[in-house]
Amino acid sequence: MPLQPSRIMGDFINYFIFSNKVQHLLFKNVTVSSNEGMLGLCVGVAVFTFVFEAIKSLRHYLVILQMKRRTEQSELSEEESKRKKDSALTSLNPSSKRTEKLKFHCLQTLLHMLQLTLGYMNCDI
Repeated sequence: MPLQPSRIMGDFINYFIFSNKVQHLLFKNVTVSSNEGMLGLCVGVAVFTFVFEAIKSLRHYLVILQMKRRTEQSELSEEESKRKKDSALTSLNPSSKRTEKLKFHCLQTLLHMLQLTLGYMNCDI
């Protein structure tokens, strides 16, 4: 009489089966049935995780860089306003600040969209 696997709560088996066969990991229709495929899948998941964390760190770095530049520019503009009140350079300064803020905002938005896309790809199991 063969041993039947023990079951708890319906059809759930209460032990692990270790093998090199994987179906639907991260993407539908991704199937692995060899050791080389399993190694490739592990490397792919590691690269995916590294890219996700790198984007997150880059976004954090951009926020810090933008705050640093904002404080430096405010200090410089205060010094320049004390020296020269009616200069052509100070009239160009607000538009260059706006352009720089727009560049940071667009880059942050693109990185956020990429991070969300990677996150949703990860949830699509």
